[in-house]
Amino acid sequence: MSKATTQPAPHIDGLVYVQNIGRFDSVRGKADTAFGPLSLIYSENGKGKTTLCAILRSLRSGDPTPILERKRLSATTEAKAVVSIDGGSVSFDGDRWSEAGPRIAIFDEHFIDANVHSGLNVDAGHRKGVHELVVGEQGVHLQRQVEALNSKISTLQAELRTAERKVPAAALGSFSVDEFCAVRPVENIEHEIEAGRRGLSVLRDSQAIRSTGEFRPFALPSVDVDEIAGLLGVTLSDLESAALEAVTRHVASLGADAEDWISRGLHYLGPKQAHNQMANGRFPAIKLEA
Repeated sequence: MSKATTQPAPHIDGLVYVQNIGRFDSVRGKADTAFGPLSLIYSENGKGKTTLCAILRSLRSGDPTPILERKRLSATTEAKAVVSIDGGSVSFDGDRWSEAGPRIAIFDEHFIDANVHSGLNVDAGHRKGVHELVVGEQGVHLQRQVEALNSKISTLQAELRTAERKVPAAALGSFSVDEFCAVRPVENIEHEIEAGRRGLSVLRDSQAIRSTGEFRPFALPSVDVDEIAGLLGVTLSDLESAALEAVTRHVASLGADAEDWISRGLHYLGPKQAHNQMANGRFPAIKLEA
């Protein structure tokens, strides 16, 4: 059985050159400053220890930010750095590293602030940083993929809710949104709607017909044809004769002095009042008989 061989971890030999980064204006490494299996770097505050950690952190991640945020304000040229790794050189040209650096664990104040605590508070960001440290680089990569998918799902759900609100409740009726979206369009919909309206009208009329009672027999009134024929045969001359006869008979029934009494009474009333009295029915009605 052959045993699996593992490649030795890359070894950082030292810093070859640093320019316009933090406390370092233009510094070249010396032979006595090369890194060994265990190297101790110590100095007073403000001498560049944090800057060295920033250079190594940028080398590890490939992110230029830790270096660019420490670029000297008075610098007229780009921030640059050259690191010796396993006898070769990896350089930063002011924008990016020439190649990816080795995996380096850097435990400094930046690590503490990002992963453990800041001041007296331990928030969700610190717990997230410690979690990433525990699960490892591959776990962090998978976790970020999950976060990206969750973010995409949240965005799609928000878009879906917005689209659902655009569908009027009156248009949905008894359908759910999914059922409504699954309904296929009907060709010649206007014709189908008109046909449906006609069918609905027929159903309403049939209901009215079913609820209407049966016709009941009815009798026509009897007509005296002979009487009608006699009435139609009366002329204007006949009516005048009948009227005169009726008035004469009525006056005669009033007594011997009836004509004189009527004449004197009409004289006292005057023509206009006499007409009004007759119109209001104050004088006895005269029935005319043919």
